[in-house]
Amino acid sequence: MRVTWVALFAVSIGCYEPPSADPACDLLCSDSCPGDLTCVNGTCVGEGQSCAPVFEHVSAGNGFGCALDARQLLWCWGSNANHQISADAIASVPYATRVGAGRWDTVATGRQICALREGALSCWGANDRGQISAAVLGDVLEPLVIAAPEGGAWSMVAAGYDETCGISDGRLYCWGANTFGQLGVGDVVDRGVPTAVLGELTDWTTVSTGSDHTCAVSASAGLHCWGNNDKGQLGDGTVVAARTPVAIALPGVASIAVGLRSTCAVASEQLYCWGYGFYGALGDPTTIDPAVDHPTPTLASGLTGWTSVASAEELACGARGEEIWCWGRSRGGGGLGNGVWDSGSFNNPSRYWGRIVESASALSIGWNANFDDLNDDGTVADTGNLDLGCVIVDGNVRCWGDNRFGQLAQGRHTMQPTPEPIAGDHVWTALAAGATHTCGIAEGKLLCWGSTTYGQVDGTVSGTAAVPCGSIPGLACDVLVPTEVMIHPTASAVAVSVVTTCALAGDAITCWGDNTYYQASGSNPGPTPRLVPGSWSKLFTLGSSGTYGQCATEQSLNQTICWGGFMGGGWTPTPTHVAEFDTMSSIGICSIGGGRQAFGCVLDQNQQLSCYAANDRGQFGNGATGTCGDTVCSVTESLATCPADCTSAASTCGNAACDAGETCATCSGDCGTCPMTKLGRSYHAISVAGSQSSGGHTCGIRLDRRVECWGRNSRGATGYADPTTGVPPAFITTPNILPGLASCTEIATSSSNACAICSGELWCWGDHRRGAVGAGPITTAAITTPRKVDLTLVDGELWAKVVLGNGYGCGLTSEGRGFCWGLSTRGALGTGAASANLPITVRLAP
Repeated sequence: MRVTWVALFAVSIGCYEPPSADPACDLLCSDSCPGDLTCVNGTCVGEGQSCAPVFEHVSAGNGFGCALDARQLLWCWGSNANHQISADAIASVPYATRVGAGRWDTVATGRQICALREGALSCWGANDRGQISAAVLGDVLEPLVIAAPEGGAWSMVAAGYDETCGISDGRLYCWGANTFGQLGVGDVVDRGVPTAVLGELTDWTTVSTGSDHTCAVSASAGLHCWGNNDKGQLGDGTVVAARTPVAIALPGVASIAVGLRSTCAVASEQLYCWGYGFYGALGDPTTIDPAVDHPTPTLASGLTGWTSVASAEELACGARGEEIWCWGRSRGGGGLGNGVWDSGSFNNPSRYWGRIVESASALSIGWNANFDDLNDDGTVADTGNLDLGCVIVDGNVRCWGDNRFGQLAQGRHTMQPTPEPIAGDHVWTALAAGATHTCGIAEGKLLCWGSTTYGQVDGTVSGTAAVPCGSIPGLACDVLVPTEVMIHPTASAVAVSVVTTCALAGDAITCWGDNTYYQASGSNPGPTPRLVPGSWSKLFTLGSSGTYGQCATEQSLNQTICWGGFMGGGWTPTPTHVAEFDTMSSIGICSIGGGRQAFGCVLDQNQQLSCYAANDRGQFGNGATGTCGDTVCSVTESLATCPADCTSAASTCGNAACDAGETCATCSGDCGTCPMTKLGRSYHAISVAGSQSSGGHTCGIRLDRRVECWGRNSRGATGYADPTTGVPPAFITTPNILPGLASCTEIATSSSNACAICSGELWCWGDHRRGAVGAGPITTAAITTPRKVDLTLVDGELWAKVVLGNGYGCGLTSEGRGFCWGLSTRGALGTGAASANLPITVRLAP
């Protein structure tokens, strides 16, 4: 600070001289500078000069991160949910941005930020449990000085989920939430001021607090832990909670880190962990058994030389010299940071343990806050995703994990609630979306992007335990922007199912990706591209959500041939003639899971609708879910409700008789292939989508060019809500006409969304928690009234095509421009914005 003030004084008395070619970077600024200097990266510099920060310390919080550079300036990025980055009401900050005035010695983040400067402690951000101060209600918008109770100087601070602990003159103090006794003060009453922990000890050296338990080290008394202990995370050999510190038998602790229900520590350069063992949160699964809990400190690795450790919920990382190793899992975020997306199983330890960086100087792992997901009823849900992990390499901060709040500081978020252009200067003629990948045709070339877990982009698997990223030179983890697929030099049509891709080039069809259900044709496993025998003239788009089958028109016989799951019962590896489909102009299939969820709807050449297989969620739209007296015991009927159809209470699938509540949908071996039911309705087009757990739904463009939907109504996917309560029912059996839509030409559905193009405008409805509706602020409530997608096209340009994937959508305009919106952690938006399972460099605000 002294140098800065001297510089400012020199300016004021007229002795200022512009900086030399190698500026000292001492003249700090917030937004303006004297003379002809410009404020760049927090310092005043001359033309062509800059003072790029060299980072030395990093701290990852709940959906955001902060770092201190060599000048001790504080930079933060990510979620601003509690005004921790900006006092303004902005949701997030997607670039690393200067925060707080002046220089800081160290910083700690939870949902709040706490920083030390010359022994003084200041905190700001979340304050709902008094984790900053009881003297302030709600979020603290500016750094608030927290005085030490004894008037001493603070030497360390740790910020947890909703509590704070600090060390002042060797004494340990904690304040904030105390639901589990995690403050260590003998009760479960929240504290809004720093409160002493074991006040007789005056030589505390380090402390770590997380969600519901805390651990700290005393130079004389050793390691102590307190708080929740349901999985043995305190390490005292019991599962009994402790409201005051209990001594833990692990001498020589140099670093300690608490997770959700686990704890890890470095002692005498050895790594120890204890608590909840499931999913490998306690270390190397070849050293410590991940199938059981460990209520006492247990050696977690056969390696030595450990120096520090950091924890999140079910994931932890440790520094071994300059090497960073991580273990555990993240249920949907960036994983270990080693390129492996799948959380894995105990049969493959590499999914739980790995070295991710070889030359890091600092490490921090962020906790996951409850705002990362929402339940169907709008309440918050903790999915366990890793929000943020960060390391410093060569003075640069590199982070991995989720990016829906800009936590990776890439200048944009993974979640895009309004359309963003697909990367590249492409003119598109076709587009198709799967669950986590997208394909399109531009200038006759096939391009795909998104998840590579099953090889669905180009037949090459990456980012799995079997083939970790980096194990093959040039092997990438997922494809974030459109990339040409060289399986065919040209392509005229592409069809995408959940995790499989098929393309038509000339009269040849090639499929690649997952073949578990033979959806890529043939019985051979693996993602390798395979030529489907035959000569083909048409490739049907069956639907991406819930589809594990494929159909095409054989050229010479003009027959419809299908493979995989397509008629509601079983899976067919050999391309098979389906006579019922020969006269169909449109085929929609939900084959996921087989059994009772399987169903399909088709349009014949006269535009008449027929549906088949399961009707347990109103998939036929005929006002019923099975009919008592039709001699078929449907899924929703039973011996008690319809004895005329259901003659036995016991399931007898496999006895060669269609009885005991069986149907063609639940037991095709006994009941045979489900017949198609003509429903007496006609449509210009239909789109079918499904869900593995609870059936699916269909939307169609009627002959009067209006849109109606029926079947499963997850998050308002059919556009219907109860007129009295405003809540969407689980399913509807009668078609619901969508209000305000007319002159419609295109329709698309996913498991919880639908979109239509009407009069050249694009409208969507359903689940908008992740921006899949493409318009308006993110909301927990289902969107049951169609919203016009938020994008202004150029004069004369109209929307021409729309497709929907898992939580996202993409569309093409009449000019061939492509746009995507929503959320895809696997890069299926094609905009280059994605969550990362490998550390990527944080970007500074421009």
